[in-house]
Amino acid sequence: MAAALACFAESGFHGTTMAAVARRSGFTAPALYHYVADKHELYEAVAAHCIDRVWGELNAVVESLPTAREQMDAMFTTASRGTDPEGLTSRFLLSMPVEASWEPRFAPILEDRSKLQFEIFSMIERTARSTGELATLDLAPGELAEILRMLFRGWAFDAFSEPAHRAERTTAVRHLLEQLSSS
Repeated sequence: MAAALACFAESGFHGTTMAAVARRSGFTAPALYHYVADKHELYEAVAAHCIDRVWGELNAVVESLPTAREQMDAMFTTASRGTDPEGLTSRFLLSMPVEASWEPRFAPILEDRSKLQFEIFSMIERTARSTGELATLDLAPGELAEILRMLFRGWAFDAFSEPAHRAERTTAVRHLLEQLSSS
């Protein structure tokens, strides 16, 4: 799985071959086909693994905190830390929408990921409503969750595509959330 993740993160779906994954993993290409039928299935397995690991960790963090502000802060902290030192998981996850635009077979993976994201951000919205945080915002149910999801995804894309600016952009987003929750 790690070898496939590295290949897909570095070269994309179309730039990755089963032979390259096999070389990187120490297997032969025929041995890989014992585990997966083709490159599409391997990509889907890597995607499921990454989504479950990353969004599962974020969900656990959010569930454990009492305020929306703490929940969002913890999401940024957890995501900033990343799941691997090379940033391969983040790079892979951020490339998924592009890959799905070229490979319609991957669209359901994005839909599943979006549902997970929306569930987590809906939990944050419920917390914000129950604690009175962000009460000055006149939003319909679900709107705050979608705004927070878009804010987080935009931050993640920017933070991982330009890591040299991650800290300052994280500070800016945290400042915005602080201002909103205190008004």
